[in-house]
Amino acid sequence: MDAEHELGHAVIHGHRPPPISDKDPRRKVMEQQAFQFAGAFLLPAQSFESDFWSRTLEEPLALKPKWRVAVAAIIMLASHLGLISDRKQLRLWKRAEPFDDEWSPERPVLLRRAFELMLEAKVVSVDRILNDVKLLATSIEDLAGLPRERISDDPAQISFR
Repeated sequence: MDAEHELGHAVIHGHRPPPISDKDPRRKVMEQQAFQFAGAFLLPAQSFESDFWSRTLEEPLALKPKWRVAVAAIIMLASHLGLISDRKQLRLWKRAEPFDDEWSPERPVLLRRAFELMLEAKVVSVDRILNDVKLLATSIEDLAGLPRERISDDPAQISFR
């Protein structure tokens, strides 16, 4: 969800300047838009709605193993789609959630390979990646499953431009 949320920012807001502060009124809207992008990407509405058959607390928890996203994300998307009207359940899942300690994080094979191919073939430079993606070099490495210092090996290129 975090990776898709950040991708949402890059796709939707990449051409706009970031909010100046946490109090900037655009920040909340931009965060909601990025979350909706991530939710649509990871939990397609039609499939998700057909799985969501109950309005109980157990339902989001039961869906977590199938969709492999946070229960809080399931509840927020269900609320956005009008499947539930009360998001009070979110308070229960602000920290650790069931199954979190049982699953290891997925490793993005195709994204890692795409970055490796582009860099090896010199199709794109590290500087261009940092300029276009607008994330810290170490964050790109983490999200793409790249080894540390594949992009952040040059101290001058650790932060985006």
